[in-house]
Amino acid sequence: MNEDKNIKIARLIGLEKKVREALSKDELNFILVNEIREIVDFTNAFLLKQTPIGTFNVEAISDLAIVDRTAPLVTFIEKIVNHKDHNQPKDIINICLLYTSDAADE
Repeated sequence: MNEDKNIKIARLIGLEKKVREALSKDELNFILVNEIREIVDFTNAFLLKQTPIGTFNVEAISDLAIVDRTAPLVTFIEKIVNHKDHNQPKDIINICLLYTSDAADE
């Protein structure tokens, strides 16, 4: 096993320790969307929870301590995930949104 894989395994074990030591649901959510960045490369992560009626709500966002339920990005993500074409939660695996500075200049 090369050194890079050893480092990732060590980080995974460290993440497991932090998850086990989380004292609240909010702390656990924060760890999940932020600390995984040491293992998996991403820009933003959203943790969604399924409601009793089957829709999903954003519970945590990477780099933010609190989710603003009225923020346009939160409502946008929920709208995409809860779109009627998604019949089963397993249909929603990965959403990749790309932003380029050229689009903002138009």
